[in-house]
Amino acid sequence: LRGCVSDVEKMKGFLTANLEVPEDHIHSLISTQPSGRSINITSDLPGRLVDTYTCYFGLDPWILHGDNIIVYFLGHGSSYFCADYYTDEIENAGCIEAICPVDRAPRSHSFRGSIPDISDREFNTILVEISRTKGHHITCTLDC
Repeated sequence: LRGCVSDVEKMKGFLTANLEVPEDHIHSLISTQPSGRSINITSDLPGRLVDTYTCYFGLDPWILHGDNIIVYFLGHGSSYFCADYYTDEIENAGCIEAICPVDRAPRSHSFRGSIPDISDREFNTILVEISRTKGHHITCTLDC
């Protein structure tokens, strides 16, 4: 997606200039290549997006309970029919929305170690865990 890196830089500028957030409180996971083959991590966070958010926000002692947390995702999104994955009549209704991490494997690949999309259900679990450990001051923007 063109413009994502620029948008991240603009958001960082807004946070530091307008909201006076210290730069060392801002962490980014950015791919410098449109294909996602080269991942440039511009912070000390671990690799996979899910691990990044659950581990970092949940365990970082510098983030205190009640601090404001902003999660800002720019990238591709996807959706899947529940019927493709669930056989139960109630569970197979509707769709599962997902965000696509930069290091994801194509859906058609089933090789070991592939990185799946992050479903809305999984993302909800992440936000619940962050809120449980750090409080309810979470702003989440998904630009998919």
